[in-house]
Amino acid sequence: MLRHVCLPAMLLLGSCAGTEPAAPVYSGSYPSARGQAVLAELQGRVFEDRQGLIGGGRWTVGAFGVQENPATGKGPVVLLTQGDRTFYLPVETQGDVADLYRLVTGTDSPLVSGETSADYRKALRRE
Repeated sequence: MLRHVCLPAMLLLGSCAGTEPAAPVYSGSYPSARGQAVLAELQGRVFEDRQGLIGGGRWTVGAFGVQENPATGKGPVVLLTQGDRTFYLPVETQGDVADLYRLVTGTDSPLVSGETSADYRKALRRE
């Protein structure tokens, strides 16, 4: 009897499972906890894009996170906003964090350093 009850229930549950496509998983480079602390410090800061790397003007540093984005598809980005415009800046390495810190503050970060990633350089048209 138990077998007759369980089998239809398993078929019913099994037919529901897997109907939603799985979200893509990111498994690439990612700033360390120290780098993320620096990014958190930058959040909310306004800076002038004097070099025109992202279109010029004043930009606000937004949140850091791993999300779908037009720059890399899915990965770690910092959102930069200017009015109703949003720029997704890939931030994958300590060097990316250090360079963004320099762009925003005009000084070198005492906490992070290193080489920038190819995605970061491409987004800023430096490659």
